[in-house]
Amino acid sequence: MKLALIGLAVLGAALGALLVRPQARVEVVPGATPPSTQRPFDDPGLPLLLREPSPARAVFERNCLLCHGLPIVAGQRLTPAQWQAELAKMRDKFHAPLVAGGDDEAHIVDLLARAFPADLPPAPALYRTVPTGPLPEPGYPALTAAVPDGDALRGAVAYAFGCSSCHGKDGLGGALGPRLRLRPALADQASFRRIVAEGLRSMPALPGVHEADTLDILAFLRAPG
Repeated sequence: MKLALIGLAVLGAALGALLVRPQARVEVVPGATPPSTQRPFDDPGLPLLLREPSPARAVFERNCLLCHGLPIVAGQRLTPAQWQAELAKMRDKFHAPLVAGGDDEAHIVDLLARAFPADLPPAPALYRTVPTGPLPEPGYPALTAAVPDGDALRGAVAYAFGCSSCHGKDGLGGALGPRLRLRPALADQASFRRIVAEGLRSMPALPGVHEADTLDILAFLRAPG
């Protein structure tokens, strides 16, 4: 188990190093519910091309913002060829839901190359705020029910190694992944195990996390914060 967790920690650190550029920093804001989390395109500092709804923007949001915070993308200044290379890397190495040479990929490259071209002035320091305040009341008891075969203390360690680099220190959301606590996926043990083993959309599978570890992580995420 220790070797598997160490491997996951290395993987998480590598993903963070590859995806988070120097311009993108993370600021933890206690109690904040930033507009960028709910309505990421409302920032007046974004190019008008991104602030106005369009089919290309919808494709970008659906395929890219599931994992990336918008400030991470907005901090880049790349040529069309470089944007294409970034998308190819996300597709080939990290299983982004894109088809090589497909229309969606072409729309995203065109949108980003026009919104954030290489000759655009450098972006200011950008922040991805992570809310850490009180969580909403659980929608139903299964979201906080004890896991009979799981141990929340062991789960905290397993979560720190395997999940926190994307989903934040306490499961409250991070620069790459959404909040996990009180999400519906926690209600069903079988579904949660399947997500960890097989991945979900842009989240990669974590085959090194064994079933016992998964139940411990679930117990940790269901436990009071």
